[in-house]
Amino acid sequence: LKRMLSVIGRYGRFTKKTRKTFRRLMAMISTDDNEIESS
Repeated sequence: LKRMLSVIGRYGRFTKKTRKTFRRLMAMISTDDNEIESS
């Protein structure tokens, strides 16, 4: 996941539109990780 996030982050820096989607993806991933850690 870290490699994919880094790649997405690079593209997100170039385009503003991907930044919004990138934030949504980060939020979803963070919540998923939190759920996995709690369980």
